[in-house]
Amino acid sequence: MSQSDKPTSPPPHDNLPPIEEPTPIDVKGWSQKALVLILCAISFYAGGRAHESRMVNNCVANGGQMVERGEMLMCQSR
Repeated sequence: MSQSDKPTSPPPHDNLPPIEEPTPIDVKGWSQKALVLILCAISFYAGGRAHESRMVNNCVANGGQMVERGEMLMCQSR
């Protein structure tokens, strides 16, 4: 059997459907915009609380004590 007698099959990618381009998400509705705004606000607040928690843990781990002075938390060494 020679090279020209062998059956040839099409390459495997010829049978795949064409790839569709992704469509951009259009945020037009007020409810969707409000949801995004609310989620951003929650994320910002949670990030601030996480930062505060890390600062307190770092202070305590280094032998300090958190002291509240008005609106401010300060790390005071013992």
